[in-house]
Amino acid sequence: MSSFILKPTATPQQKRRQRTFLRVAIRISGTKAAGPEFHEFTHTVVVNANGGLVALQEPVQFKQSLKMKNIETQEEILCTVVHLGKEAHGLPQIALEFNEPAPSFWKVSFPPLDWSPTGPESKRFTPFQVPDKFPAKKK
Repeated sequence: MSSFILKPTATPQQKRRQRTFLRVAIRISGTKAAGPEFHEFTHTVVVNANGGLVALQEPVQFKQSLKMKNIETQEEILCTVVHLGKEAHGLPQIALEFNEPAPSFWKVSFPPLDWSPTGPESKRFTPFQVPDKFPAKKK
C-alpha cells in the first residue's frame, strides 16, 4: 500500500491544490519528437487533484500531450506537461496536469481548497471510546 503525507496549504501565489506524496504505479504514453510512440512504466512522486509529478526517463516537451494510466485501477487520462523539473534519483521529474478535472483519479480524498493545517477544524479530534465490556459472543 502506498504511504502519503499532506503538505501545508499553498498560498494563492503558489500551486492551487494541496499536494500529497504518493507513489502510484503508472504508465505514460505519448509520441516521441521523431514520431514513434513510447510507453514508459514509472511512478508518481507527488499527486494533487489536478495531476501530479512523475519520474520520467523519456524526454518530453513543455505543453506536450500525454496519456497516463493508473496501473492499479486501469484508468487512463489525458494530461499535459506543465513543468520540466530537475533530476532526482537519476530521473527527471515532470509535472503533468489533467486535461479534464479528475479529482478521484488517484483514489485519494483531498482536503477543500480553504483547509489549513493551522485552522480550528484540523485541531478537532474525537478519541475512539473503548467500551467497558465487549458483547458476549453468540454460540
